[in-house]
This record gives sequence, C-alpha cells and structure tokens, in this order.
Amino acid sequence: GLSSASVPCPSPIPTPRSTMAAVAKHEGNRKVLTVIAPGAGMKTSEKVFDQLKRPDSGFEVRVEGQSKASYDVYPPTWQNGRVGSNLQTFGEEVVRKGFANRSDCLLFGSRGGQVVLPVLWRAFGNDVPPAVVINGGCAMSIMPTEDWQYWPAGTVTFLLMGGEDFFRGGHSPDQHILDAMSCAPLANGTTAILYVNQMKHMPQREILQPVLQLMLHAAMEWKSSGTAPGDK
Repeated sequence: GLSSASVPCPSPIPTPRSTMAAVAKHEGNRKVLTVIAPGAGMKTSEKVFDQLKRPDSGFEVRVEGQSKASYDVYPPTWQNGRVGSNLQTFGEEVVRKGFANRSDCLLFGSRGGQVVLPVLWRAFGNDVPPAVVINGGCAMSIMPTEDWQYWPAGTVTFLLMGGEDFFRGGHSPDQHILDAMSCAPLANGTTAILYVNQMKHMPQREILQPVLQLMLHAAMEWKSSGTAPGDK
C-alpha cells in the first residue's frame, strides 16, 4: 500500500538547490541509476546487481562509495558512531560533487538509507531524484536525535522492507509497517512500501531479483508523471 515516512537527517549543506535542475546524462535511452554502495549489499547480491548493469536492463549504473571504506561508519550522534569521516560526511561529499543531480533514480540499502539519503533530502528537498530504499532505513521512528527526522513532502520513495529484517526490532510485521508509515509527513503522498514477510536484512536473491527493477521503474514513473503507477 501507499504510505509515507520520516528519516534521520544531518545539518544543512550549503549547496545551491538549482544544481538539482541539471538534466541527467544518458547513454542512449538508458536511465542513470546511482547506487550508494555502503549498505547496498552489492557483494552479497552481486548477481542481482550484475543484471542491473546489463545493457538490456535500461539502466546506466553508477556506483558511489564503497562498503567497508574508512567512512562507512555511523556519525557520532548514532550508537557506536564516530567523529571524522563517516556516512554523513560521505553523503555531504556526494552532494558537493553533484552525483545525485546527474541521476534519474537512487538506490540505497541499510545504513545508506538511514544516513546518506537524509543528507541528500536535507540538501535538495523535493528535488532529490526518486529513491528505492532496501530495508526502509529512512523510515525508522527510533532515530538518535530529532535533527535527523526530516522527510520532504514531495519526494518519491519506494521502500522494500522485510519481516525477518533485524531493522524490525521488537515490532510485529504489522507494527513495523505502521511505524514506517508514521515517519513521513502527512503531506507526503508519494511514498510506497513493498513488505515481504520472509525477507531478511540481506535480501534473498529470489526475493530481490524479481522486484528490484520493477520498483526502480515504478519510482521513476511516479516522479515523471506525478501519478502513482498502476498495476503492471
């Protein structure tokens, strides 16, 4: 069903909002998909990502960052967070270099959805490209500080969440969904959740492979048309 959600967010970044108006660069008719690597599970789901990189997928895949890099740690306000290089500073670097505004769609997973996506939202608001968020990290009501709770009213976000994901915490699956829905502002009508009871934190290939490309295309269609995609 459709829903909305709230998120963790860092302090504002002095980047001109107008930069998001830049037109994405395409190779042929392929759409530019930027994958934020930390938390995306590119190694575990290597075969799924290999499919995305095939010419017939319709995507030009760009990967930003690297899992297990020196900055692949939570910011200091988070539990076990660290000052210095961390996922917040990495997200701010993504903003400064303009990676996001050269994309048609963004893909996040786990901690990338918790930390990096809110950095982009804080910087660019509704101008952030549509995002698919594996694990729904941006839609968790338990955030370290209130300044991380930021979710633009008009951004398009498609969450893939799992009933066997440890992000569920102590919630039942129904409570997990309701908690995610409660995170977004009431004014946001452009968020959807695909909830799979059997999905773990690292999505099983048989779950992720059939739905990921469909979710990416649905998010882009929603952004471009302004209307939630119908059944395909």
